[in-house]
Amino acid sequence: MRVISLYSGSSGNCTLIETKESTFLVDAGGSAKALIGALDKLGSGIDRVSDIFITHEHSDHTHALSALLKKHPCRVHI
Repeated sequence: MRVISLYSGSSGNCTLIETKESTFLVDAGGSAKALIGALDKLGSGIDRVSDIFITHEHSDHTHALSALLKKHPCRVHI
């Protein structure tokens, strides 16, 4: 299992959690472009993400969500 904070702060929050069975994000703040770029740098592309968990509805936790879902539909849990 690996847990990596892609970024954290008032401009955006996103954490990657990977196990052998699944890959998901906790929050999707910041920009979709930055989030996808961060995933690519780690060798874990957006296509591997099966779920996104949103902790709450502030924009620093949700900003990239709609753009991500247009490019990569997946399950969202709020």
